[in-house]
Amino acid sequence: MKSCPLCGSINTKEFLDLGFMPLVNTPGSSRECLPLKLHHCPECSNVFSNSPKKPYEIFSDYSYLSSISSDWVSYGRNLVNSTITEFNISKGSRIAEIACNDGYLLGNFIDQGFRNVLGIEPSKKAAVIAREKGITVMNDFFSKTTALKIAGDGKYSLVFALNVVAHVPDIKDFIGGIRELLLEKGVAVIQFQYMPDMIKKMQFDMIYHEHFSYLCLTSVERALKHCGLRVFQARKVESQGGSLLMYISHDTQACNTYFPEETSVQGIRNSEAEFKVKSPAVYSDFSKKIRSIIKDNRKYLLDLIGSGKCLAGYGAAAKAVLFINSLGLSKDIIPCIADMNEIKQGLVLPGTDIPIVTPDEMLAHNPDYIVIFAWNLREEISTYLRESKGFSGKLIVFTPTPVIF
Repeated sequence: MKSCPLCGSINTKEFLDLGFMPLVNTPGSSRECLPLKLHHCPECSNVFSNSPKKPYEIFSDYSYLSSISSDWVSYGRNLVNSTITEFNISKGSRIAEIACNDGYLLGNFIDQGFRNVLGIEPSKKAAVIAREKGITVMNDFFSKTTALKIAGDGKYSLVFALNVVAHVPDIKDFIGGIRELLLEKGVAVIQFQYMPDMIKKMQFDMIYHEHFSYLCLTSVERALKHCGLRVFQARKVESQGGSLLMYISHDTQACNTYFPEETSVQGIRNSEAEFKVKSPAVYSDFSKKIRSIIKDNRKYLLDLIGSGKCLAGYGAAAKAVLFINSLGLSKDIIPCIADMNEIKQGLVLPGTDIPIVTPDEMLAHNPDYIVIFAWNLREEISTYLRESKGFSGKLIVFTPTPVIF
């Protein structure tokens, strides 16, 4: 029995075993696969994995680049603009982003004349690209210790942490670091994949070793309270297949007055109670349904191949790695998968023999069907394939069952 990394409870239960899976963002010749299991804590509602890897083993040479997705770049630009306006952020303010990747978000501040902008990014490849955009980048992992070093030169008005909280094994240390960075009336903007949506939508391809936790407001608020922070605004957003966006401040009388809690926060608390985020039955039911979905999806693709159809894939994203390895697919079924990320092209999808190619190389196979594995970017990718590449065949997304369009 594993103890909960968030609250320490030993009353946890394993509810999902996906077998041996590769690290999803390590394209190349390695076929290393590691056990992937999920556990649930009924005390604090935290869902966590058994990831045997340390963050430095996963993210130091990470191949994911945020700017590959025009939708995500647009989302980041809109978030920056709305945050500047809502909180009246001045040009002289200190701005930081934890896990800034290739500068897709902080570049918007640079473009608007902000100069006190700092990115913290463990991936060497992404950090280089971010620096080319004029961003000061600390190539390191974020922790409370890191935050104390940074804050020695001054604290920050605005701290972003998008799609990174789930990537750290010690969430309380991470959030404690955010507290050290924030000015007295500073704001932290945190976003993460929303666990209740993952369960409701059966998004098993969002589960991989890089995600140490699967979070909701109930679990994160426990960590925030421990660190002297609180949520004053929260809303569900559609990015990444369903995420929770939260605005956070210090938990002081002054901040409680300056940043009053919006009704949206209690609304999400109520919806999570109704969902029963602490009930083990919710997670065991999810596990049973996922096993059936994996079996049915494999049969569906094999039947297409059996009818003489040629398949190909688009989007060598983490979702593709998990989906393909869960179904036990090889290049006999998916002969290639296209991706715009040049870092991945010419390599093979982790855990498989499926080559990652350019879109033109993929189309040269004359596929009857293209499976869009990055289903959260369905519209962006389908528009590109239809309008820019002239593909007239059929497109499939699995969400989680097949949809042809």
